[in-house]
Amino acid sequence: MRATVFRGFAHLVFGENHRLLRRAVTSGRLRARARYDVVVLVETVSPRAAEDLRDHAAYQQLAGRVRRAARRTFEFAAASPRSMGDVETGRPGVFLFNFFYADDERDLVPVWEYTAGWWNVATGLDNSRVLAPLDGEPRDYGIVNHCRWDRLRDVAPKMLVRSSFRRFVLANFAANGISAQPMLYRLA
Repeated sequence: MRATVFRGFAHLVFGENHRLLRRAVTSGRLRARARYDVVVLVETVSPRAAEDLRDHAAYQQLAGRVRRAARRTFEFAAASPRSMGDVETGRPGVFLFNFFYADDERDLVPVWEYTAGWWNVATGLDNSRVLAPLDGEPRDYGIVNHCRWDRLRDVAPKMLVRSSFRRFVLANFAANGISAQPMLYRLA
């Protein structure tokens, strides 16, 4: 088991489908947009171990502290159905947690797979892990994508200035009723 704490520093609103998210919140399908200043990622050897971890006193103490200190939290146990490679958390970098909402969450993993090549070519991304909620877990976000770059300049400018990001990545999300909610983090 390994736990890593990340501190947010940028919310990338230009990656969101604002209309879709407003509609989802208004209808009650989504409690709130993803705006998390801190992410605590606890990696276990199996989904079952993640579920069992919730019963451990140390985990309950940590979760209680976070809930008391935060205005809003989101917690879920997940499996990783897809991966471009392991996300190295042992050294500094820029970490992305991308909280995906979809009208039909069955579209999320196939669209993630289809658009993942853009990230590899445009930003040199060679690591990325999809976290999908286990059965019975909260499903506000059908998947959460987690990845890492060495520097901010490896990713942010490409998302802002490359028209292919809008024409290919965001257009595919929109065509499939998907909104990314990307947040950038550093190790805490």
